[in-house]
Amino acid sequence: MTMDQAVSTYRDEALELLAELERAILDLEANPLDKERMAACFRAMHTIKGGGAMFGFEEISRFTHEIETTFDMVRNGKLAVTPKLLNATLAAGDHIKALLFVAEGPPPDDLLARSEELLTVYRQMLAEIGLATSEGPQAAAKTAKATDPTNAPLPTVPDGTDACDLPDAGPPVMYWIHFAPATDLLANGTEPLGLFEELAALGPYRAQAHGEDIPALDDPGYDPEGLHAAYDILLMTCRGENAIRDVFLFVEDSCRLAVIPLVPGRLRGADFEEFLPFFAQMAPGEDQNVAASRLRTLVEGKLRQVEAIRTKGQPKEQTPKQKQDTAPASASLRVDSAKLDALVNMVGELVILQSRLRQAVKGENMAAASDVDEDLERLTDAMRDSALELRMLPIGTVFSVFLRLVRDLSASLGKEAGFVAEGAETELDKTVIDRLKDPLIHIIRNSMDHGIEPPDERTRAGKPPAGRIVLSAGHSGGNVVIRIHDDGRGVDPARIRKKAVERGLLSPDADVSEKELLALLFEPGFSTADKVSDVSGRGVGMDVVKKNIEAMRGTVDMENTPGQGTTTVITLPLTLAIIDGFNVRVGEESYIVPLTNLRGFQERFLTGQPRQVESIERMGHLIPLVSLRRLFAVPGRQPDYERVVIVEADGEMTGIAVDVVVGRQQAVIKSLDESYRYLKWIAGTTINGDGSISLILDVPRLLRMAREQYERTEEREALT
Repeated sequence: MTMDQAVSTYRDEALELLAELERAILDLEANPLDKERMAACFRAMHTIKGGGAMFGFEEISRFTHEIETTFDMVRNGKLAVTPKLLNATLAAGDHIKALLFVAEGPPPDDLLARSEELLTVYRQMLAEIGLATSEGPQAAAKTAKATDPTNAPLPTVPDGTDACDLPDAGPPVMYWIHFAPATDLLANGTEPLGLFEELAALGPYRAQAHGEDIPALDDPGYDPEGLHAAYDILLMTCRGENAIRDVFLFVEDSCRLAVIPLVPGRLRGADFEEFLPFFAQMAPGEDQNVAASRLRTLVEGKLRQVEAIRTKGQPKEQTPKQKQDTAPASASLRVDSAKLDALVNMVGELVILQSRLRQAVKGENMAAASDVDEDLERLTDAMRDSALELRMLPIGTVFSVFLRLVRDLSASLGKEAGFVAEGAETELDKTVIDRLKDPLIHIIRNSMDHGIEPPDERTRAGKPPAGRIVLSAGHSGGNVVIRIHDDGRGVDPARIRKKAVERGLLSPDADVSEKELLALLFEPGFSTADKVSDVSGRGVGMDVVKKNIEAMRGTVDMENTPGQGTTTVITLPLTLAIIDGFNVRVGEESYIVPLTNLRGFQERFLTGQPRQVESIERMGHLIPLVSLRRLFAVPGRQPDYERVVIVEADGEMTGIAVDVVVGRQQAVIKSLDESYRYLKWIAGTTINGDGSISLILDVPRLLRMAREQYERTEEREALT
């Protein structure tokens, strides 16, 4: 792994940790006494700090150090969780994100000034409980001097030392630490000396390196870049075992570690005088021999424990607290999305190969080839499902962003609102999730600005003072349906009509349904707001939402109950990579109809030149009928009868007239070139088994066009 790759990995991990930190902070806002969430905040800052020091993000390491100290006080019950702390930490998380993307070199002055501004808040909170921070040149020099394990004095803790006077200090205890790092620890970017620097902040120590396991230089298994030494460390500290284990938190999965207290109890007064000779510099002669004998007796049992840990790993006995902190990590694995994309592309080529093989054997009666085709199809399906599964992520990974969004908008708008997420475990393709975030932000901002009322208005309307925004997700057939509901004032259809007439979108006497009026909210530049705010009202939000959703082959609609709220409904495909569909032909042209939209087939005989949009009877009802031949001006002779493909989208049906239904086909979706983006009824292309190209129909757009033209045709015929 190159340094650039290591830095990129650290940046990704830091962003994940910041997302976890934000969730923990918002949970603490609801439950300030949640010990687990306090510990999560501490661990996130500790890990970010350690990685920052290792990968050259010095300002991040410096900045997070004092925040880590603050949350150490919080988790140990020395500092209460307050709105001031939570607000500062949310702002600190945003600041760390900015620091993560600073180019090489020190951050600009404005970011450094922001660091000091935020740290001042934490220093004030620590000062309120009588704890001064260790920032400054003198502290840095003191730390640097103390971190050389070869020159460190033997541990002593005289009365009045800073470590024992800290608010969270307990009795001074001597600990024996055995630290055996993995051989590849250095290759992972970890700097062991950084760990000793953190130990020095806990108290004086002496370290002994063990090189017994270092292979000979001519050993075939010798790695000159590997780390083969282990360390035994004597540390005197008042901070407790958890503080020691926190030092190794960042590398706990890459080492064998034991932390064993040698002298429980407070070493002051007579006790301190009794044990001081064992650890202080001793005079030569008999006193030294006596001291060594007594020390050997004192730690003999502990040494056996250390030796067992060297060979077997972690101690068998753990306190309940330790068991909680060292619970098995998730078995999930983060994979570079570029690798996943490459795998999906290979699966796509395999699908094309399978289609070509089927066509090659179709005209021959070769049982063996047919068996191979069946096996290949089964393998292709399994490989496709496996590859796509790698790309699937819980949609809750994007839901968590909106809890803070609602919180911040409530404060800025002077409103009260809660956010509820349902169906967060529903899985979607990673590409869809990445592109879904911005549309959802637009919708929630509109709900907060236009929908949720101020507390006094809600009280007068008989509602609770705090509004509610519910974001839910679930599967429906081969799609995912996302609903964003607010219990606000809803939308006034008369107000929409008035604005539409003013803009010339409707005539004053136009007969339109409420659904058609609500659809106007997605028109470019359309807004019912009387004034523009920092949140919304410019008319540039909902049309962007519609464009982004349709670009993912999805649909967006709005449901409305005046006085009770609105619901925005987004329907999206599970994946944007491969779809199942039916191949149909018109003349020499080939098209794919997505299987999720397919509802059946019919036939009809032609009695004359067809119009672009007609109608056909379906289960006793007339539905619009689109002729692809007319729509795309396909040349060639018109057949005597047509096959009609019945499709459904947005709860409405339409017939699509084609010449031939070829059969079911898996389509590997390829994007249209920019030159062909004007084909608004086409969602993409795919390559057939014979190398020809099929256009994938955008059924929702096609249906809307058919419905609009069909209604206009009916209106014209009614007037004649």
